[in-house]
Amino acid sequence: MEGELEDVVRILAENRWPWRMHATYDRNDQTRTRRVSNGSIGIFHSNGLNWFFDHAETISNQSIGRIAALGGGVAVAAPHGLSG
Repeated sequence: MEGELEDVVRILAENRWPWRMHATYDRNDQTRTRRVSNGSIGIFHSNGLNWFFDHAETISNQSIGRIAALGGGVAVAAPHGLSG
């Protein structure tokens, strides 16, 4: 799916369907936000739609900034938030 991620995200955004991606480690967050261009994610942002990375236990400040700049969020499970 990695090769088709941007196309899938674009279809979801155009149909106003939510998008959540399970991304456990920071390298996944970085890779996926790079693969999905500002254009695809921009559709979510400009239409008032939200998108999230779930978990993101080892997310870096750099990735948090990139996700925030693209209008996204991070949904952290309580055990991870308390232990992280």
